[in-house]
Amino acid sequence: MADKKPQYLLLIGDFNYPDINWEQDRSLKGENHAANKFFMATKEAFLIQHQREPTRIKEGECPTLDDLVMTNREDMINDIIIAPSLGKSDHVVLIISLSYAYQETGKKEYFNFTKANIKEMRKDLENIRWVDELKCLSVGEAWEKLHKELDRVTEKYVPKMGGSRARRKKWLDRDTLRTVRQKHKLYRCWARFQTYIRSRNKGTKACHKAKKKLEEMVATQAKTNPKSFWSYVMSKTKSKTGTADLKRSDGSNTMTDKEKADLLNTFFQSVFTVEKESNLPDMSEYTYDTELTNLNISVEKVHKQLTSLKIAKAPGPDGISPRILSELSDVLALPITIVYRKSMETSKIPDEWRTADVTPIFKKRSRFVVNNYRPVSLTCVLCKVMEVLVRENIIEHLRRNDLINQEQHWFTKGRSCVMQILDVLDIWTQGEDSMRSTWIT
Repeated sequence: MADKKPQYLLLIGDFNYPDINWEQDRSLKGENHAANKFFMATKEAFLIQHQREPTRIKEGECPTLDDLVMTNREDMINDIIIAPSLGKSDHVVLIISLSYAYQETGKKEYFNFTKANIKEMRKDLENIRWVDELKCLSVGEAWEKLHKELDRVTEKYVPKMGGSRARRKKWLDRDTLRTVRQKHKLYRCWARFQTYIRSRNKGTKACHKAKKKLEEMVATQAKTNPKSFWSYVMSKTKSKTGTADLKRSDGSNTMTDKEKADLLNTFFQSVFTVEKESNLPDMSEYTYDTELTNLNISVEKVHKQLTSLKIAKAPGPDGISPRILSELSDVLALPITIVYRKSMETSKIPDEWRTADVTPIFKKRSRFVVNNYRPVSLTCVLCKVMEVLVRENIIEHLRRNDLINQEQHWFTKGRSCVMQILDVLDIWTQGEDSMRSTWIT
């Protein structure tokens, strides 16, 4: 029954329980009173009561709150407007503005990289003379050439799937699917073949067994593989919660996705901190043996980084999948290295690497307030690979010249913040054992 839980639940009506104080969230009657039982039932069902002002106004009597508006989601109600009653009714009219997400039914195609023909893609890319093709080009032109070839082989050798197509259950593996299909096949001709009941029970048992197997695996690997856990959780959700209708500073609501994006963009820009060069700290004089005049970006290092990419990660704005880069690292390492070296020589990067897909992530409180969202940026994979290579060169230079302070923990391999806390605790323990004060600078 857990799968049947509604995503959006709205209860409206004249419940006639004026003895419940919804402002203070308590019942004014005793434990066995009907009002108290109703109040406790709403709490057990995790319902939220949104109406706060009286709804029954009768001459000579104190106004009471009899008409309730309850939902299972706090962000489901945008606004409630009280209007005059109709006819001879002593109840006011409630005009309720709802906000809920729905899944679009439009068909959207996307590449299924898990079924890409890697063998043919490798053969196709091996025929390109990358050194001659990229030799006389600028870094931007070289990147466009490489990107164009990757788009061509992707379009040619990677199949597409429709987004509106019904997805198979995560626990439904091939053997179980074969058993279920046999069940359906026998169902269509069960009148002639009396084996349907046996096949149905076998298929049902196989489904339960496969589902239990997946859930046990997800529970076991929840700490080491959180992505698998959250993927399973999202597969149980029937609808996606999008960005709600945001409120502007003047109190009006956004109506279209573009208005939401503009409002979020303005807010994200306002909280972004741009460091001024004049605020940079003065560095002390250091002695060193060698200077870092040239970054060593070799084909072997690029190949190593491409191979170590997490293939399940999403592609960036350029649409190049990490799976393709990792699977074809042996043939793509050379052209990517050429692009990197041109970027280092000219101190420029391709314009596409400056862009990012920004997704607003809701944090807490109301979904209608733009301040409650935080941006998450998805940048190009190859740009992040180059950042790793540059960082490796800088760290190697600092270590070779003994320029890293021994007390540095963060951003240092093998020295995490946890290690720093343990070092501090060790110093405090030694000070306590020796009965002396401890100073940490």
